[in-house]
Amino acid sequence: MTRTFFLGPALAVATALTLATAADARDGDGAQAPHDRDRATAFERLDADSDGFVTEAEIEARRAERFAAIDTDGNGEISAAELQAHAEMRRDQRFERMVDRLDTDGSGGITREEFGRAGRFRGAGAGEMFARLDSNGDGRLSAAEFEARGERHGPRWR
Repeated sequence: MTRTFFLGPALAVATALTLATAADARDGDGAQAPHDRDRATAFERLDADSDGFVTEAEIEARRAERFAAIDTDGNGEISAAELQAHAEMRRDQRFERMVDRLDTDGSGGITREEFGRAGRFRGAGAGEMFARLDSNGDGRLSAAEFEARGERHGPRWR
């Protein structure tokens, strides 16, 4: 008997399920929870019987729930179309949250001022951040000063 394995699709589905389970660290609508609640929220979602412990069975049950949510036709297999639809839904949710976060005045658009408050160089601390990066104090960032930010601030800044 000859068996044929389709490794690519199997890896894609396994990756999607792993990422979907990791998404349990997010709020119910898929929004990233603040870091101080992130782990607690994920733990609470996984601890189905609320006994203060997470078992392998609870993790597997949550993974099965996520699989069922993606497998919209219920045939026990996630098709490429179902996976794409799920990814698009998640992308749309992230986009809506981003607009909501940036559009602080609720106008439905993002002004230059609102846009300027977003990102790593934002708010009142932006000048301080620039001054820290400008190690020679000349009011400009050289390529070396800019690159050094990763060494001082860790991989998040690279």
